Amino acid sequence: MQITRVEGIRVVVPIEAPILTCYGALQGYTRTLIKVHTTDGPIGWGETHGSVQPARLEALGKAIAGLAPWEVGRIRSRLNNLNYYSKDEQAVAGIEVACLDLIGRATGRPVYDLLGGKLRDSVEACAYLFFRNSNESGEGEISSAETMAAEAARWHERYGHTTVKIKGGVLTPEQELEALRLTADAVGSSVKLRIDPQGGWTIPTALRIGRAMEALPMEYLEDPVWDMQAMATVRSQVRIPLATNMCVTRFEHLGPAVAVRPIDIILSDIWYWGGMHATQSLDMVAERLGFGLGMHANGELGIGLAAMLHMSAVMPHLKTAIDVMNPHALGDVIVGGQLQPRGGHYTVPDGPGLGIEVDEDKVAEYAEYATKAVALDRLTTPTLADPARPGWFANLPVH
Repeated sequence: MQITRVEGIRVVVPIEAPILTCYGALQGYTRTLIKVHTTDGPIGWGETHGSVQPARLEALGKAIAGLAPWEVGRIRSRLNNLNYYSKDEQAVAGIEVACLDLIGRATGRPVYDLLGGKLRDSVEACAYLFFRNSNESGEGEISSAETMAAEAARWHERYGHTTVKIKGGVLTPEQELEALRLTADAVGSSVKLRIDPQGGWTIPTALRIGRAMEALPMEYLEDPVWDMQAMATVRSQVRIPLATNMCVTRFEHLGPAVAVRPIDIILSDIWYWGGMHATQSLDMVAERLGFGLGMHANGELGIGLAAMLHMSAVMPHLKTAIDVMNPHALGDVIVGGQLQPRGGHYTVPDGPGLGIEVDEDKVAEYAEYATKAVALDRLTTPTLADPARPGWFANLPVH
């Protein structure tokens, strides 16, 4: 069995209501699906960030045509060394996922077995919540501390999460602090809290709000400020663990991070870190260097979420609930619809490969939708950073 080509498919899946961050509004989940085709017919599925162009994936596929899908090391090496100026971590990671899915389907084994065997049957996830604009029906708005706390209570009741994460950097820091306080009241002090201002605060703001958060059941404060040195300053003066998906996102960042100590927890990401095998390496290295480990969400659809669950199942040092954004979507590309958490946990799929089946009709539907909805994506149309605020652009830090 040899790889013949790699196909990329841009899809957009609608979400309940536009998600707000300090960078603007997210109107839907734009993802690029990956199909690795082979001489013998079997197909492996992967998924990656929507900024990865289908044409780029197809070009990368030409570089690995003729290789066997189980030659993952050679595939990764070839793609990572095409050009000094061309770095395709997120594309390479998606292709690797598709190859592992293909190997699993061909051998009848789940991906977690290909990675050494699962250590857990289910993976804990947090309730990942966002301030939101209203949708086209005028519903779904979350624009205050009170409505955020009510949303946290709804998720806690529906899914049983015992960790709640709020995406910050949207309201004033004081309002977001109040949202954490009201959330703790609404779901109980035994539920752990997180907030992620996405580097949108100044150091004085982070120190003031971070110290006020010390009275709350905070699990960690994620990226309150930008860059390692600023994070280290906050970490030295706030008694809450700091986490990141912004200042330590590559292996070459680990050396400086050991020297500066800007964080306590690294949020792993299959795509940012270059694939599933790379994330396994991160799991081992981070622990040896004294960093805790979590997992970052990526606006994932069912293929990506399945990959995250297989990855989480084999990581011995992953001790915190993973971030998952998938529940905000109004549909999915997998047969049976979205994977559902119960008791705050997702069951790791046990079937061959990623353990899910792709619904080709849904892929076609969302690919067609992408041709109409792509103008709403702030990544592809920066002039529409937030359609609810025409002409608005991010100006960081926000506070």
